[in-house]
Amino acid sequence: MVSAESARWNRRGYHHPRRVQESNGQGRLSDAGCGWQRDSCPFESFTTPFTVLPPVTTPPGVYALPSSQVEDSFSSAVGTIVQVEFNNGSEQFVRIGSEELFRRCRVAPHLRWILMSGQEIPAGAPEVNRIQLDNDGNAFVIVIGDHSCAPGTSLIEADLESKPFTTYTTNFTIEAPRPTF
Repeated sequence: MVSAESARWNRRGYHHPRRVQESNGQGRLSDAGCGWQRDSCPFESFTTPFTVLPPVTTPPGVYALPSSQVEDSFSSAVGTIVQVEFNNGSEQFVRIGSEELFRRCRVAPHLRWILMSGQEIPAGAPEVNRIQLDNDGNAFVIVIGDHSCAPGTSLIEADLESKPFTTYTTNFTIEAPRPTF
């Protein structure tokens, strides 16, 4: 028979403090229906349908996708994709930034920027420069507010770095932690 004390350790030897396992009197362990194959209990899954749309020309501008996000309750981190499109901007360079979002995320490195190539820009800057647009005048970056981001709305700007120096703006809203089921 396995004792309740030894039953607190899983097959890999890791202690799961949230699992309460006891001998059921027949030499088997009971773990409230969670099973040995799962790393933690409870284990929840959610699904949602989606549709893949064909490519279409998007209007010029800057877009935060999603435009609002509930910060996580552990580190108060957030993230969004900033997409830009400029008419006649083929292969030009653009600056994307948000001083407000940088200040809203209060702990260094404040923001992390990841380029279309997957390259991460050295952390700690409120903007990224010299982002090259593709042949159709499009580009995107991923921005992650790394830690301790305060709720509120932040302005995001995208500027062409050469003539005609077009500027577009959009907003990204951080919402306070709450259940989002």
